Amino acid sequence: MRLKVFSLSQILSILTLGYLTKIHFDLKYGSGGESLCNINQVLNCDVVNASQFASLFGIPVSLLGVLANFFVLCLGASAAMQMDFDRKSRLLSLTRLAMLPIVAASIVWGTISVTQLHAYCLFCITAYALSFVSFFAIFKHPDLKSPVGDSIQYLLSPQGRWAAYLALGLAVLAPVSNGALKNQFNPLKPDIINEIVENWKVSPEFRFDIQNAFTLNEQDSPKMTLIEFADFLCIHCKHAHPMLHTFVQSHPDVKFVYMTFALDGDCNEAIGRSGGGRSCRMAAANICAYRQGKGEQMQKRLFEIFHDYTDEDAQKLSAELGLDDTKFKECINSDETMDFIKSQGKAGKDAGIQGTPTIFINGKKLEYGNTWQVLEAAYNSL
Repeated sequence: MRLKVFSLSQILSILTLGYLTKIHFDLKYGSGGESLCNINQVLNCDVVNASQFASLFGIPVSLLGVLANFFVLCLGASAAMQMDFDRKSRLLSLTRLAMLPIVAASIVWGTISVTQLHAYCLFCITAYALSFVSFFAIFKHPDLKSPVGDSIQYLLSPQGRWAAYLALGLAVLAPVSNGALKNQFNPLKPDIINEIVENWKVSPEFRFDIQNAFTLNEQDSPKMTLIEFADFLCIHCKHAHPMLHTFVQSHPDVKFVYMTFALDGDCNEAIGRSGGGRSCRMAAANICAYRQGKGEQMQKRLFEIFHDYTDEDAQKLSAELGLDDTKFKECINSDETMDFIKSQGKAGKDAGIQGTPTIFINGKKLEYGNTWQVLEAAYNSL
C-alpha cells in the first residue's frame, strides 16, 4: 500500500513539475500567456517560475525536478517488483536516500519563495508537499531494514549498477533536454542578444514625462525603468502584456510605466487616419481606473476583451472592479483625459515610435524589448 502511495505521489509530482517546466519555457522563450495557477499577485506561478531562482546552471529547477523524481520513481518501482527481501530492503533504502535531496530542495525553494519573492506558486507548493508524502511513504515502509551504507554498496554492486547508469544518463539528459526544449521556440542567439544590448547602450536617451502615467513598482531609484508604448487593440501588445508584467513582478527593482500610443488618429497625431476612437476610449478607461487604484486589473481585462470592446464594457468593468462610477464616467469623458492620451502619443512620436509595442529601458529604445531574453540581458548589463 505504501509503495502505491509513493508511486502515485511521484507520478503527480512529475506531472506537476512538467507543467511548471512548460510555463518556464513559455515565459522565457515563447509568447507567454498566464498559467492556470495565477490567482493574484501573491498566488502567482509565473512570478515564481520566472524569477532568478527558477534556474540552476541555466536549467529550470522544475525540469531537474522532473528527472530527479523519475529516477526515484524507477527505484521505487524496482523495489516493488523484487521478491528477494534483502534486495528489496536495499532498494527501499536507496530510494529513501535519493528522496533526501528532493525534500531538501523543496525546503530551500519554499523558503526562497517566502523570504525573497513574497509570491507563492500553488503548483510548486503541491510539488513540495508531494515530495514529503513520497518520502514518508518510503520511510515508514515495513520492509525498509537496510542502513544507508547498504544502499550505497548495492548501488556499486553488479545488481544495482543499473541505477547508477540511470542516474548518470538522466544527469546527461538534463542539459540536452533543456537545449532541445529551448530550440522549439527558436530563441535569439546569444551573439544577437549581445549586439541588441550593445546597440541599446549607445542609442539616444529620451526623457519622458511619466508623471501621472500608469506605473507599477513605483520607486525613487530603480535599477531599471521599463517604459512600454502600447495600444489596447494591438495583438503584439496583448501577447507581450503578461510577460512584461511577470518580468516586473519578478524583479522588484524594475519600475514599469505604461504609455498610450493609440493606433488611432482621433487621439494620436502620429497616426494619419481615424480608427473610430475605440483605442482612445480604451486608453481612457485604463487611465481612469488607474487613478482609482485599479489600473492593473483594468489593463488585464481590456486586453482580454480586446476587439470585442464596446462603450458598454466601460460601465460593466467599472462595476466589476468596484470603481466609483460617477468619477469614472467624468474621467473618461473629460477633455483633460483625452489631452493626456494625446500628450503620450506625441511623446512617442517625438521619440520616433513607428509601431507597438515599443520598449524603452532607462530612456533608451530597446529593440526586441518585448522578449524576455533581451529584457533579462539588458537588466543583467546594468
